[in-house]
Amino acid sequence: MVDASIGDFLECKGNSVTLKDSAKIPPEKRAMLAEVSKGERGGFRIKLHDKLGAIEKLMRHLGMYEKARQAPVKPADVTRATLLAVRRDA
Repeated sequence: MVDASIGDFLECKGNSVTLKDSAKIPPEKRAMLAEVSKGERGGFRIKLHDKLGAIEKLMRHLGMYEKARQAPVKPADVTRATLLAVRRDA
């Protein structure tokens, strides 16, 4: 999803733009298509899945989203926590 590009589905030659043959598009790229329909003036309408939504869902799944929203830990806080842990264990 992240590297989806409209160029994966179109061929540009001079001033003309045509759809690529579906056999030339790898299955993993075809999965990025949300919709392909005929346009009002004879062209095509191509809609890809939401990249930002996919990235956000992946970050949430990997636990990266919550970590990014947490306040950064200062080095002094880490040192203090380590010293307290050593004292407890001693």
